[in-house]
Amino acid sequence: MDSACVCLVRREPPLLPPEQRNTFTRIVKRGFSQRRKMMLKLLKEDWPEPHLVAGFARLALSPQIRAEEVSLEQFTLLAQALEGSRK
Repeated sequence: MDSACVCLVRREPPLLPPEQRNTFTRIVKRGFSQRRKMMLKLLKEDWPEPHLVAGFARLALSPQIRAEEVSLEQFTLLAQALEGSRK
């Protein structure tokens, strides 16, 4: 058995302002909630489809993309794009 040590370092400044953290968390949780599902379909439960399609297009994300293919920066930008447009 091997052991490992993980050191977590806070980013300065944070990726998102505090008011967008809930949106970011919701997107990430919903995106990974069901394996092998496309993120757009999963996010439709919380955001209107036109807002999602526009946000994905702005970030050049395919409508068929899965959460495991999305980078941290893309999740951050998507949270900023969808902030305030929740159902």
